Amino acid sequence: MKFEVFAVLALSALAQTDNADRENAADVIGYYSWNWGSGSRPTGSNAGIAFTGYTDIPTAISNYTPGCGWCCPTLVGYNGGKPWITIGGGNSAGVFDAPSLKKVIQDLH
Repeated sequence: MKFEVFAVLALSALAQTDNADRENAADVIGYYSWNWGSGSRPTGSNAGIAFTGYTDIPTAISNYTPGCGWCCPTLVGYNGGKPWITIGGGNSAGVFDAPSLKKVIQDLH
């Protein structure tokens, strides 16, 4: 499955956009799905976001297996696009430091 990297920092940029852009963004009803359980999917949701907890993009993507019986439902991509994936998390695998941030930049190019 192909993903788009979902950067939490991009959300803060929304506060600096004009009202028309904010109204379009209000159409996004996201839900998360972690790679160790079923996650959530509210009625009417239209943007799936995978969570694995890794800072490394290839590792994060490879550790989310859509359709696996015990986790990882297939995600819906916003507006028919690719689903999103988060990077980083709450344990040692998800801590950002200078080398991991440098690798994120490399992986995005």
